[in-house]
Amino acid sequence: MSEATGPEYLTRAEAAAVCRVPLPTFDKLRRDGLVPPHDAEVGKHKLWRAETIEEFLSVGGTRR
Repeated sequence: MSEATGPEYLTRAEAAAVCRVPLPTFDKLRRDGLVPPHDAEVGKHKLWRAETIEEFLSVGGTRR
């Protein structure tokens, strides 16, 4: 029996790494509303679905 897996979630640091920007830059872009809003929260930690970040980058990221 195969296990169903849910979506992969990325932390701020992981999302920044996928976007190839330093964490402080990612945080500034987030505060300025230039990256998609987070998809989930665990306590105070904000998480993005990997597909959210991939889609954001596929349409040009902040250059759109």
